[in-house]
Amino acid sequence: MRRWWIWASLAAAVLAAVAGLFWLPPLLRRVEAPIVVGLVHSATGPLGGAESAMLEAEILALEEINESGGLLGRRLEWRVADGRSEPREFGREARRLVEEEKVAAIVGGLTSASREALMGAIGSADVLLIHAGLFEGMENSMSWFGLGPLPNQQAMPAVSWCVDALGARKFFLAGVRDVSSYAVHAVVRDQLKALGGEAVGEGFVGLDGSGAGELAAAMKASGADVAISTIVGDANAAFLGQFAAAGLTPEKLPIVCLRVSEDDLRRIPPEHAAGHYAAWAYFQSLGGEANRRFVERFRARHGAERTVGDPAASAYYGVKLWARAVEEAGSTRTVELLEHLPRQSVGMRDEVISVDRDMVHAWRPFRVGKIRRDGQIDEVWSLDRSIRPIAYPIFRPGSEWRAALEGWRSIGEREAGSPAPPPGEPPTPARPAAANGPIAR
Repeated sequence: MRRWWIWASLAAAVLAAVAGLFWLPPLLRRVEAPIVVGLVHSATGPLGGAESAMLEAEILALEEINESGGLLGRRLEWRVADGRSEPREFGREARRLVEEEKVAAIVGGLTSASREALMGAIGSADVLLIHAGLFEGMENSMSWFGLGPLPNQQAMPAVSWCVDALGARKFFLAGVRDVSSYAVHAVVRDQLKALGGEAVGEGFVGLDGSGAGELAAAMKASGADVAISTIVGDANAAFLGQFAAAGLTPEKLPIVCLRVSEDDLRRIPPEHAAGHYAAWAYFQSLGGEANRRFVERFRARHGAERTVGDPAASAYYGVKLWARAVEEAGSTRTVELLEHLPRQSVGMRDEVISVDRDMVHAWRPFRVGKIRRDGQIDEVWSLDRSIRPIAYPIFRPGSEWRAALEGWRSIGEREAGSPAPPPGEPPTPARPAAANGPIAR
């Protein structure tokens, strides 16, 4: 009897050991520290409204990942920081998240200046930046993951559409004093020369919309057929309001907005924006079951009245693509993720967002839409394929673009904290003529 008891005890011990080997790893993973992600966007200042939907879309993506079991058996947590529409504040908050919160990745930024500040703060830390905002190119994005439009993915096809669909030959370029506007305007001027068109005027406003009245007056006097606008954030309300106050209409001078999405339109009077155009990869009004479900989930989480535009959709899918790369790599280390990200793709509407191997940047569809009075945008034209990101526009050698970029950045450093010069007097980089900084006419 005693022998039977001994054998039974041994068998139970063996079974317990086997069960432990099977169940222990999941239990250990369950108690592992969470993966922490930093979300840095402007909650205050003139970019606060434009970045709010991006933050909300990122939180939605992170919540959905947790609902599906997290990553690598670990839950995701996130820390939200306010960049306050100031590049220096973006840098300070990113540095705090890296050093104190030990984040594995940072998602955030809208402008080129904020992206540069985030990268500078991350430095050599093993933290990946995911940026769905503006990127002018003219350098490779090999150390961070980008999803926003480069000039060849947005500005250049928009100009071609204006020439073909609107018969435009005379263009006015309106922007803010940010590297992205300087770069886009330079690319557009080069493209117009190649197409036989002309930039008949150029002007800039501050991020707070200062100088909008003078800009509208310059546009009215320019004789332009169409305007290309790279104005971003709350400055759009002031700009479009002054445009209308000057007696200009979409019929007299249509504007193709490269920085106005559905979420921006919530803060702009309908009569000031309706009839103008927007050029993006994504509009909320697009059909398709995948897009319908995405919009429903966004509204269920953040409010039935909320709208979602291209920057928010790009931010959402950026988080999802990062998560797929983490699962495939089995790691959150930046060097490994940069190898695995180019193999990732995700469906958006009836299309697929894929990541370019050479730039670690998303391929993007291209659409032109007409702004409605209810704040939605109706697609009027689209390209039948996604556009590969190209860092250096074909019009000049890469060395010239890099020199121009250095000059535009030095302008931003000199002007930090100073009032913007009036429209029509944009700063010129201290570079050779080939660098071709923005020139007023």
